[in-house]
Amino acid sequence: MFVQDVINLIHRIPHVNFRFRSVSDVFNYDLQSEYAQAIAIFAIFSLLFGLLLLLIITITWVCQCCLRKETNQRSRRRIRNFTIGLFTISVICFALLGGCLYGNERINRSVTKSVNGLEDVFRNLKLAASQVNIIRDTQENATKHVDDLVKLIDKKTRETPDYNKTLLEEVDSALTAVSDHVDDVKNKLLNVNVTLTDIKKIEKAKLYVDRFEYDRLF
Repeated sequence: MFVQDVINLIHRIPHVNFRFRSVSDVFNYDLQSEYAQAIAIFAIFSLLFGLLLLLIITITWVCQCCLRKETNQRSRRRIRNFTIGLFTISVICFALLGGCLYGNERINRSVTKSVNGLEDVFRNLKLAASQVNIIRDTQENATKHVDDLVKLIDKKTRETPDYNKTLLEEVDSALTAVSDHVDDVKNKLLNVNVTLTDIKKIEKAKLYVDRFEYDRLF
């Protein structure tokens, strides 16, 4: 596809920072990053190239207007060549402008999808964090209930010397199993909490995308 070939060709352009050192070509919308420096250098060189073309066209126009034959008549051949040159440059400029507009539209759609996707991810992560807090409260209550039940059984055992040892062992085994399951849930909650506390990267990405969306709109 022609568009993909153009994109691949642009990606082959070396990415360098202000010190003209090679940097990674991974997209990073951080104004302080080296990738932003590479984009700035690319934009500066493109602007200089455009100004150079404009200067060449202006100088050529002035020279063609000033050059005259001895008979005080312009050469039709030169005028025709100059017209063809200007027409060719105009066609190239309009083609580049159309490509830029097409690329801008695709970028706008991609950014919109990215913003919606990040908002969904961020919302789901917040919901997951809320659910984890609820489960943590339930786990703490369960741990407290198990501890209270163990204390109650120990108290009743001391108050009743002729208790059923077999039944006590079964109850103790069941409470131990429940306590182990509660501890397992606690450990898994700790792991999930560590994962959810690392959502700062998602928040940072959302901040950058929101900034990009703001720059795109205004």
